[in-house]
Amino acid sequence: RAPGPAPAPGARAPVAPPPPPMEYPDMRDGDGGEDSLTYSETAAAGLASEADKYAGVTVADLEILRRVRPSIRGFRSPMPGTSRWEMKVGRRRFTFNRDDFHVSFGPFLRSLPPDLLIAKPAIETNRCFFLHLGVAMNVHPFALEVCFRNAATRYLKNVETDHISHGLLPTIMEYGGFVDANALAFIWPEEFNDSRICFVSGNSPRPLFTVFHPKSRNPSSLRDVIIHYDGSHFTLLRPYGAGSSAGNSGFQILTDLLAAARSAKCHVEEHNVVPVISILDITRRLLGEA
Repeated sequence: RAPGPAPAPGARAPVAPPPPPMEYPDMRDGDGGEDSLTYSETAAAGLASEADKYAGVTVADLEILRRVRPSIRGFRSPMPGTSRWEMKVGRRRFTFNRDDFHVSFGPFLRSLPPDLLIAKPAIETNRCFFLHLGVAMNVHPFALEVCFRNAATRYLKNVETDHISHGLLPTIMEYGGFVDANALAFIWPEEFNDSRICFVSGNSPRPLFTVFHPKSRNPSSLRDVIIHYDGSHFTLLRPYGAGSSAGNSGFQILTDLLAAARSAKCHVEEHNVVPVISILDITRRLLGEA
């Protein structure tokens, strides 16, 4: 199935309330297999069974997650491919450094033992959404993917099958598939709540803009992150000449960019989001630390 572009130009997706709180039993050892752990219906709403705890996660995922856990917020990024990229919006021209961390977790997992380096989760391709978002938000990209897959699988069990999230969140779970960035409207981590994230889809002269803004937060207090999607690949944008930080922190360019987009009658989609998960909390629970 060919994924639609992210962000989508359709009507704003409403931000759904988080699923009911769940209880987590202690973790048991896996069997070392590659297949997804079984996912069964819970006996009652709000109570997670042992299988529910690991929803959307494989045994190999857990083994790799355990290895990257110590550096989940302090990992070392490989050097990206960097190029100059210009975008004209209306009469304004914006120049960026475009950082490309490519499509594979491999360069972020070099410390793994050989058997895990060739495990199915480690060699998955088309991971550019998690790679560039993870680098920008200082969350290890592999841990980000595992936690999003777990959260998305559990989230979908708590909403009706005709809910709009069923058209977005499955892109997170599809092996080797492209992720629809609009999934952030339903899964927004606490670790992202100090940032405003903008996805720019397409190129000049009429790109699409989707902005995720933490609810009730003053934009001037947030760091700005801009990610470009060309229809098949995500890359990270930094204002030209602003230094080498891939996090896009501390600049006014996003406000100016959105003002130019509105003036040029580009499609600007804005979502006010609230945290419904914590990457660190999910990691602790999956690894039996909570």
